Amino acid sequence: MVLAVASASSFNGYDKSPSREGVEPSSRTQPVLQHLEGKSFEQIRVAHVRDYQQLFNRVSLQLGEPGARADLPTDERRIDYVGKADPSFMALDFSLVDTFSSPVRGRVRSPPSAGPLERRPYPALGGHLYDERQSRDELLGAELVNLTECNEPLFQFMRETAVTGRQVATRMYHRPGWVMHHATTLWRDAGPVDWFGFISLWPMASGWLCEHLWEHYEFTHDGSF
Repeated sequence: MVLAVASASSFNGYDKSPSREGVEPSSRTQPVLQHLEGKSFEQIRVAHVRDYQQLFNRVSLQLGEPGARADLPTDERRIDYVGKADPSFMALDFSLVDTFSSPVRGRVRSPPSAGPLERRPYPALGGHLYDERQSRDELLGAELVNLTECNEPLFQFMRETAVTGRQVATRMYHRPGWVMHHATTLWRDAGPVDWFGFISLWPMASGWLCEHLWEHYEFTHDGSF
């Protein structure tokens, strides 16, 4: 027996109220469950692997021959990695994390985010979910490893933050263009956050992120882009 669970929210865009202008969550979950209905676990697994490998197989990295530690479970290799010669583990990390797992989030058209809120009284980034610099670092490999289409959610994020960032540039700095500080949320907040001035008053995220646009052009030579 296969137990399938689908979840969704009423989120309908950074500029819309989820209560007044939201999407009915079941309109998103029901098609997923209907698609899985009647399928065995093996059928679902095969489809998942096929979909995953369409992107994963575009690049490979080999750093020397696998050593004796290559036979250890990945969790053990990770815990005991510091100070040990294990170049093949670096290649594994490159494949699973740096080149694929971060940028591929875009394949499901999900907005960039850094994960759940930290469980402490005063969470870092003022409880904001997304650090511009972290996201850019995570996505740096997308072009290098032939996953250029995985950049699209980031580009859409920039289109949206350019709107909110224009308001910040006008009202806060009395300047044209758009500006974004170091952290934001699903609602594309572009103003300063946190209680530390030397962190929150970092209005460089827009320029920082725009490097992705130029890098995308350098790799694709897409004039229309």
